[in-house]
Amino acid sequence: AVAQEREENRLGWNIALQGGAHYSAFENTKHASFGDAVNGHVGLSVGYDFSHAIGARAELSYGRNISGTNTELGRKLVLYHCEDVSLFADAIFNLSHLLSKDRRNNFMIEAKGYVGLGLAMPNEGTDPNVELNYKYAGKTSTVAAVRVGAIGEWHLDSNWSFLLDGCVTGYGDKFNGVDAGRPLDVRLGLSFGVKYHF
Repeated sequence: AVAQEREENRLGWNIALQGGAHYSAFENTKHASFGDAVNGHVGLSVGYDFSHAIGARAELSYGRNISGTNTELGRKLVLYHCEDVSLFADAIFNLSHLLSKDRRNNFMIEAKGYVGLGLAMPNEGTDPNVELNYKYAGKTSTVAAVRVGAIGEWHLDSNWSFLLDGCVTGYGDKFNGVDAGRPLDVRLGLSFGVKYHF
């Protein structure tokens, strides 16, 4: 009943700042502990809600990633890291609005889904010991990336809201400097943020 009395959620432009943790599910991180492959990221996005159903955003982010050398033939795992700057364009779908019978547009808490395309630019990273370096390419590369995710948005008022954003991102195989024949390097992320609607 309280939700029904709220004003419509604001459309138009918004800006958001968010950050959190991610798990680098790259080659050979499965041989390391879970905690070793967890790092962080921060992002700044500018978005636009075309309607209560569909929106879009462009996000610039920075992240730190962990990977490991190939352990074939019993060789020792050596962990190394690289950092990246990524730029994504996402299409956002307001699931709360789309799945409500009367197409409500005044939810205090909304569930949204998104898909995006981007470009990730990692630095060269650290180089593990060459003697333990089996099938390690040694050079990271700028790669194309795709992602899919879900957002929980809690509207404090007509201008401010909090975000919980979870996503799965697939990067081109040379993102982390290892080419093991798999089509993608995968990263699982969860972040919290604040958004301003104007």
